[in-house]
Amino acid sequence: MSWHLNNPVNGLTAWDTTRNTVRAMLPGGAQHATFVAYLSRLADFMQAAQASWFKPIPIIFRPFHENTGSWFWWGKKQCTPDEYKALFRFTIDYLRRERRVHNLLIAYSPAEFDSPADFMTRYPGDEYVDIIGFDAYYRGDGSAFRADMDRQLPALLALANEHHKVAALTETGFDQIPEPEWWTKTLLPYLQQYSLAYVLVWRNGPTGHYFAPSPGQVSTQDFQAFYRAPKVLFQDKLTPLRVYKKR
Repeated sequence: MSWHLNNPVNGLTAWDTTRNTVRAMLPGGAQHATFVAYLSRLADFMQAAQASWFKPIPIIFRPFHENTGSWFWWGKKQCTPDEYKALFRFTIDYLRRERRVHNLLIAYSPAEFDSPADFMTRYPGDEYVDIIGFDAYYRGDGSAFRADMDRQLPALLALANEHHKVAALTETGFDQIPEPEWWTKTLLPYLQQYSLAYVLVWRNGPTGHYFAPSPGQVSTQDFQAFYRAPKVLFQDKLTPLRVYKKR
């Protein structure tokens, strides 16, 4: 669950880049009460996520992602590392301590990063994170994508091992997937090479902006081959969990 939170200062979208928004949302800031109201509604939603037997549904919650970029109001040019960490910590503390939302796995996922130190600059601390990953998209240049993956994935796995976290490729994909064998020739080799818990391709939005193929799309057959790869598990391949009510 990615939280593309509207800017509480001015009501604009998550892609608003007004500076000092984070500072205004922290305790003592002018928009702190507004932010707490947002969090309260979020907590209501998360607590309502229950299965039919009133068992809370686990949610991977990924707030304030891609913080190494500057296209969101929580980006690196819009707030300091300390402000970002304070916002992240307050968010998780409020959900877990104030509202007792305990069905969350917290993901920390910057965008592409230059080094392990760059990845960790805004890291809120091990007690606030369960999953670490990063977001990186293929933009038609195979050599550039491979260079980025070969540099960033080993660093991610080393950090996950050091901090005892689960590693994932938290966003990737190729908009409209115009290359017929992108799934098995570009993405799959990295899933085979590295031990990642999951990979997320972005949504299928309006026509002309999608990241998974529909029937007849140029990469559909390759996507089916990707689905059949031994290293890949789709939802229907997972062993169903048996849940028993207490008597």
